[in-house]
Order: sequence, then C-alpha cells, then structure tokens
Amino acid sequence: MNATFTQRLWRGLASSAFAQIVGALNAILLVPLFLRAWGAIGYGRWLLLTAMISYLSLLDLGGQSYIGNLLAVEYVKQDEAQFRRILSAGVSFFTFISLGVCLIIVFLMTLPKLPFLGFDRPMSLDERLVITFMSTSLLISMPAGVYATAYRSTGLYARGTFIGNTMRMFCLGISAGLLWVEVSPGIYAAGVLGQSFLTAVPVIWDLQHQIPGCRRIAISFTYAKEGVAHLSGSLYFWLIALAGAISQQGVLLVLTAISPVAVALFATHRTVAGLLRYISTLLQGPLWPEFSFLWAGKRYMDMERLVVTSTGLAMLGSGVAAITVYIFFPYIYPIWTGKELVVHMPLLTVLLLQGVLAAGWSTVSWSLMASNQHRQLAILTLVNSVVMIFGAALLVHRWEALGVGIAGLLSDIACSLLIIPILASKYLQISAPRVFRTILFSLFGLMPFVVIAVLLSIYLKSWLALPAFGLCALLLTYPTEMLILGRHETKRFLNEICPSVSKYLPDIGPSKVSIRK
Repeated sequence: MNATFTQRLWRGLASSAFAQIVGALNAILLVPLFLRAWGAIGYGRWLLLTAMISYLSLLDLGGQSYIGNLLAVEYVKQDEAQFRRILSAGVSFFTFISLGVCLIIVFLMTLPKLPFLGFDRPMSLDERLVITFMSTSLLISMPAGVYATAYRSTGLYARGTFIGNTMRMFCLGISAGLLWVEVSPGIYAAGVLGQSFLTAVPVIWDLQHQIPGCRRIAISFTYAKEGVAHLSGSLYFWLIALAGAISQQGVLLVLTAISPVAVALFATHRTVAGLLRYISTLLQGPLWPEFSFLWAGKRYMDMERLVVTSTGLAMLGSGVAAITVYIFFPYIYPIWTGKELVVHMPLLTVLLLQGVLAAGWSTVSWSLMASNQHRQLAILTLVNSVVMIFGAALLVHRWEALGVGIAGLLSDIACSLLIIPILASKYLQISAPRVFRTILFSLFGLMPFVVIAVLLSIYLKSWLALPAFGLCALLLTYPTEMLILGRHETKRFLNEICPSVSKYLPDIGPSKVSIRK
C-alpha cells in the first residue's frame, strides 16, 4: 500500500505480461500437439468434453472476487483475526462444495448407459476418465483460488502472479510431453489433475510465509456456514462468470449441430483472435486496484482520466495486434494445425473486429466492477451472452462457424459497446460522450496501420513484413495516442508512468491532476 502508483503499475505490468506470455504459449503450442496426438475429430471431441466441464466453474458463485474484496478491507484495517476468519470461511465453504460435487460426478460416471452429449451412444471409458479427472482438477481450483486471493488483497499481486506463472510454465512442459508421446485423453486428463496439486503446494507454502493472516487457516463446517453468508454479495460476480461461460463454451455446443471439425475450426480461429485479449488483460491486473483506490477516495476526475487512458491504450494495442494477426495468419495457421484444418479468413476478420471493440467496452467495465457498481453490468453481460447463443443458433445452419462469429459481434455491439459507457457515466460520474469519443478516435486512429499493412502485404510478400510493420507501428504509436487522448493527456500519462521518456517531449506545463498517490 505504500508503493506509488508508478511502482505498483510497473510491477503489475511486468507480472501481468509474464502471465499473458504463459497463457499464449498454452493456447498456441498445445494445439498442434493435440491435433498430432488425436487428430481433428479427437481434438474436437476433447473440446466438447472440456466445454461441458467448464460450467462447473460457475460453482465459484463469484466468491473469489467478493471474498477478495472483503479481505482487502480487513487488510487495510490491519485486523488479522478477522482476515483469517473470512479466509477460513471462504476456503471451508468451497472445499465442502467441491467435495460434494466431486462425489456426485464420480457416481454419475459409474452409470453404464450415460449418453455422450450430441451422440446416440453411451460414453466410453476414456471419456468418463476425462470428465472425472478434469472435473476434479477444476473443483480443486475453487478453494485454492479463494486462498490465493490473499495475494491481491494484501498488495502482493505481482508476487502471486509470478509464482503462479512459474508453476504453469512447468506444467506446460508436462502437458507437451504427454501429448508428444500421444497418450490417450484419459491419461492426459490424469496428468492435468496431478498438475493442479503441484501448482497448489508452492502457493500455499508461500502465502503462509508471507502473510500472517494466511496461517492457521481452519477448515470446518462451522466456518463453512459462515461462508454461506457471503453468497448474497457475490451473486452478481457469479452472473458475470455465468455470462462468460455461456459466451465461451455455449457457442461450441451450438456448433455440435454441424460437426466436431466445425467445433475445432471455430475454436482454433477464436484462439488466435483471442490473442488480442492479452493486451487488455495485461492492463487489467495492475489497474483494477487503482480504480478501487480512486473510487474509495472519491477522486472522480482522476478515475475518468484513467478510464479514458486505459481504453485508448487497450484499443490501440489490440488493433495493432489484430492487424498483425490478420497479415500472418494464412502463413502460420496451416503449420500450426498440421494442415488438419483450413483457413477461414471471413471468420477471422469478424472475430478480430469483435476483439478490438471488446477492448473498448470491457476496459470501461473494469471501473464498475472495481467500485462494486456492477449489478446492472452483470445483468447486461448475461443478456449479451444469451442473445449471442440465440443468434448463433439461428445463423449456424446457414453460415456455420461464420454465423456464430457474426452473432457474437452483433450482440457485443448492441448489448455492451453502446450501453456500458452509459452505465459508467451513471454510477461513476464519468463522461459517456468522452468515452464514446475515445472509442471512435481509436478506431479512426487504426486506419493508418491498416493502410500500411495492406501495402506491405502487396509489395513485401515475405516474413520481412513483420519487422517492417513493427517499425512503422512503433513510429505511429505516439501520434496516434495524441489523436485518441489529446496531446495534453498523452503527455500527462507519460509523466506518470515514464518521466525519463516524457522529458524528451515538448513541455506542456504541470499536470492539474495526478494518480501517483
């Protein structure tokens, strides 16, 4: 808490960047190994199984976010006893929930005629093992995740992220090795379960050594009953999680009406387009607590500046990433998928546009969630996901995977992009026209990048286009940010995060407001 905004930001950005690299490696490197081990049909079936299992994450009920906020309050108050009590209640409640659901799943997997979703046949032994092991792994992560929120609640976000990513890198090597020797899906799922235990051990050990309130945590029915009392506050966080699960996995279930190959095609294109989210996520981790601090201090002008600045940065970064992906996707995709799947450029275009727009409205939504003004946001997000699924169901038979992508883009525009800035204006005293103007100027500012990318693709048809585009993008970044944020706001932001660079830019006088505290 004693660190300045600049120190917290740079530490958080460094650890968050490492997290995005690890996430990208998991998303990209494992796909060709999946296809090599099981083929397109086997990989599509794996995606269907894991899509069904992913809905178990809804049993979190928003507890991690809500309990983490409660722990942060007690940490500020320096009430170690209450901190430990809340943490014990949360861990106990989700431990018993996880155990109960795990027993139910094991029982269901013993039923001999349990059908496989979308097919008129019983599940095979290997499919039952996948569901059992992957479900257990996911259920273990719930109480462990509540325990790990102590990092964020005590100002150790960067440390917790670094430890978690180090373990995930180790587990990535294990997963790659299992797929390289072409183990069955059931054995691979058992390996994932083992990785869950390996990841939890160092985190628990470190928390107990770094945070006194994490020591002597008790797990009991008494504490579990206390944990039930926190559910009313976490409901709306749960709705946001529900919406995310529907939008991410529900569309894959809709695509089962076509074929497992269609599922794999959409999933791989969405994975590539999903690289854009790493730009926003890079900023979200360190900026989330800053929004909370500004809201608690009623520093509305500073909050508006931070919302506008982060929105502009997220959209510019996501736009440049989208253009880069679009240029090189046709060359990389066949190699990445081992020519098991074909390139679908219209689908990729729709998904990339959706990702750039999402960088705008989702960044604005952080301020609402960080200030606990997320009730209407949660309902709106759920409506967005439901509309997306209905739209996908209507379009999938005519345009297959492309129809699903179009449904997602239209629902995002109608239910999120046009409404969330208005919600932020209503609850946080943020200027909605200024937010909309930032989003519009961000899209307009990306036009020179598009022109350069088109020219490079025409006149420089080789891998040399990548460094050439990177150099041009670097030169255009500062003037584009001045277009999006304005010259004064751009300089002020640079004064905050990197004074050693901003001193070489033209002086515009002292900043009227600051987020350094």
